Amino acid sequence: MGFFLVLKAEVVRTMIISRRYWFATMTALIVACIMFTGFFYGFLANVGLGAGMAGVAIDKALGLIIGIFAFSMVGMFSTGLAGMARSGELEQVYMSPHGLITNFMARSTVSTVLSIVTWTLILSFMSASFTRATKDAPPPTSDTVQAATIDGGAVAAQTGEVADRSMKGDGTLHADPLPVSVLFFLTYFSMTGFGFMIGGLVLVFKQVGQIAVLLRFAMIAIAWTASDALYDQHTIVQWIAHIIPVTDAAICLKLVLLRGIGNDVFTHTSFYCLIANVAIWTPIGLACFKAMENWARSKGTLGAF
Repeated sequence: MGFFLVLKAEVVRTMIISRRYWFATMTALIVACIMFTGFFYGFLANVGLGAGMAGVAIDKALGLIIGIFAFSMVGMFSTGLAGMARSGELEQVYMSPHGLITNFMARSTVSTVLSIVTWTLILSFMSASFTRATKDAPPPTSDTVQAATIDGGAVAAQTGEVADRSMKGDGTLHADPLPVSVLFFLTYFSMTGFGFMIGGLVLVFKQVGQIAVLLRFAMIAIAWTASDALYDQHTIVQWIAHIIPVTDAAICLKLVLLRGIGNDVFTHTSFYCLIANVAIWTPIGLACFKAMENWARSKGTLGAF
């Protein structure tokens, strides 16, 4: 019950801020659309804006967006928590009757919904733009494809043919409501559990926040390159990749949104790995955060930087 009260308060607070600063919100959305579209048009310029290359661009855009989403989620529990501690806001939140976990869970829920809506708009705009631009274009020549080096050879030196399995498609998004909703739900809890673990460590070990920055950037790189080509790698590499919560989330979302496999994702190996990530990281994260919170409270260092 306390969670829903805090969630309601957080939604109202976010709506008030968005309404008060609506011009800044709209400007940020437009700037993000222009920046991402321009970035990926530059990316396509190196390989030729030919037919089929819209799928390559949207694949990479989706990977980057998932990576940024993970970066922001974990950042809320690391640098965000450290910033609140420096400003004294953490002590105020801590003294609320609902506790840190409830407050952070509500904040992350609202932030996630806003991020999903924002990035969906941006990705839909990019998909429509790239699909229209490459619809009637000829396939890229073998020379231009050979000249491009994407993901260490993901686009192979084949005559106008994209070799990487993750890059097939025409750039059109397949927004199947059920699998997409389930995947977003699981991804949220997977990332939240991981974020709580990082946040718990930041409560006690202040320098962990800086180390977490490197880990967050690594998550962007993993989401950017993640595909089911992972299963062609060595077993140890597969295990390491599956441990990081963003890997299987990115693979499943790409399979549904780009390849349009729909409900078949529920039988894919990465989907079971994503469920395992939720089952493992969520209790570990919450337990770690609670233990570190109690430790920091007993030492009198909670919120002290």
